[in-house]
Amino acid sequence: MHSATLRRRQMALDRSKEKHTKTDEHEPVHDDNVQSDAKSKDRKHPRRQTLHPKQIQSRVYVLLSAALITTFIALFNRSSSQALPDSWALCSKGHGQIYTVDDRNPTIECIVINDGIIVDSGSIKDIRKRWGDRDTTGPVSTAPRTQSYKTGLKIKFLKLGQAAYPGFTDAHAHIMDYGATRELQLTGSSSIDEIIHRVRDYILSRPEVLNDTSVWIESLGWDQNRFPGGQFPTAADLDGDPILKGRPIVLHRVDVHASWVSPKVLEILGDLPDTVDGGLIVRDKSGNPTGIFVDNAMNLILDKKPAWTQTQMLRFFHKTMQDALEHGLTSIHDAASYLPHIELYKALDEKNLLPIRLTLMAHSDASSYWGPDFAKLRHMSPKLQLRSVKLFTDGALGSWGAAMLQPYSDKPETRGIMRMEKKQIREFVAKFIADGWQVVSSDNVLAIFCITTDMVM
Repeated sequence: MHSATLRRRQMALDRSKEKHTKTDEHEPVHDDNVQSDAKSKDRKHPRRQTLHPKQIQSRVYVLLSAALITTFIALFNRSSSQALPDSWALCSKGHGQIYTVDDRNPTIECIVINDGIIVDSGSIKDIRKRWGDRDTTGPVSTAPRTQSYKTGLKIKFLKLGQAAYPGFTDAHAHIMDYGATRELQLTGSSSIDEIIHRVRDYILSRPEVLNDTSVWIESLGWDQNRFPGGQFPTAADLDGDPILKGRPIVLHRVDVHASWVSPKVLEILGDLPDTVDGGLIVRDKSGNPTGIFVDNAMNLILDKKPAWTQTQMLRFFHKTMQDALEHGLTSIHDAASYLPHIELYKALDEKNLLPIRLTLMAHSDASSYWGPDFAKLRHMSPKLQLRSVKLFTDGALGSWGAAMLQPYSDKPETRGIMRMEKKQIREFVAKFIADGWQVVSSDNVLAIFCITTDMVM
């Protein structure tokens, strides 16, 4: 029984080794190759509005990008230089610390890893018998032909209180947005004053921002429901502190369905339309904009705000990956990947620099059908998949934007916002499906109801 099992395992290892050998024949990874690929892709596919090409090609930008990419590569390659061999075992000394999520066998004592893949499991006695133990029993002649064949496995033990689980998956995340929040954390703020204090500390801690009032400050995470009174903040709130005054500041709500901007941003925006299809510019009793833009009205800000640079996106990505790994995530579904984001992920994947698996949902703010824009980026690899699209069909509950059949109890003048018309939803869904995409709708079941009833009728 065991000999047949080991033969199958040996065949799997041989296939893994053959694949690994073929990979090694490819061109080696160089920092400048990653920098060149990522930069050229960023120039070809701007996020919404890019900086001028001369600015992108400036010496300062190149140096910053090169330094950041080098740091990124060093961080995620660091583990490869710290000692674990290609073949090794993790064991729990019989304490049931390795969980399988298998009701028939919920915990095991040991797992064997070869080239990053779990290839065997069992008791420590069985593992030593089949694979050998470098530090105690030595090698065994019948062990699979891995790099540890002549020495026996290196076995590492979990400490008491530690545990090993199958990797966790975050099925709905926003990689870039989360990374941005790690630089200016607004989540959990219980008042407008606390928000102001956090933005002030952010500015004071960064000389490059403090000394240049033209730098756009952006983050997300505030929730007016946590503030006394539960009302939206205003632009004037961001101009009361002398450190904040006169700066372009954009702070997105925790659901990213509303933006709170400073008076400087209102000045940059200039004349605003009276209404926005699928969105709302919140105004005071005199008809003046208060500084809150909901759903599609947020695009007015995005059209003026500088796009994130390659350096910023890499920094945000690194921060998100760092937190993901620390919390045991091995896979993330990115629920709205814009074109520059996807190109960055693909460039990193091609250089084997993605630390976890990413499943992407493509998204664009374009009003016309945008499927063809992403067709050439459709990608499948062990670490990166793009096969679905994300449509924002209505708003979110917290900003009174989720489309409802009845008025909101705490805001009876509205039933929410449909960001796309029924006809447009039907057209987009039909085209995406015909083009082979999976379609994800956000954020409310009413939108799905509209789609299904319209398509049936």
